[in-house]
Amino acid sequence: MLSAYEQNGGTCITATDKDWLKQVQQATQGGSLQLDAPETVRAVVRDTKDKTIVFLYNLNMERLSSFEDKVTPVPASSMKILLPRSGITSVTLSSPDASVSTSALEYQAAPADNTVWVECKLPEFETALLIELK
Repeated sequence: MLSAYEQNGGTCITATDKDWLKQVQQATQGGSLQLDAPETVRAVVRDTKDKTIVFLYNLNMERLSSFEDKVTPVPASSMKILLPRSGITSVTLSSPDASVSTSALEYQAAPADNTVWVECKLPEFETALLIELK
């Protein structure tokens, strides 16, 4: 299976190489996901054949009592992601936050070989964002 992936242009980098992290950074031009957001934001990325899902969640929450939490919202930020396919047709946003409406996001796409870099602006959010790139 791995040889078929490599024969079709894929690259395999293993952690057994001393400079594996450097190889990954070079292959992804510094990282496949770049966020301009506070350190308290975490990201989970999942790819399928025709879409990529990015789930961002805010860890900047503090329990004040059994009945009260303090949430520090994540300010508006930007995201740049390298998609493992050559095209993109839409970017949509959803969130459990009442202040964030489900909507299409404006984006810029820059093709690179059989991949594409996508950049978009993200709104302020309190708990989480779900970004779907098709």
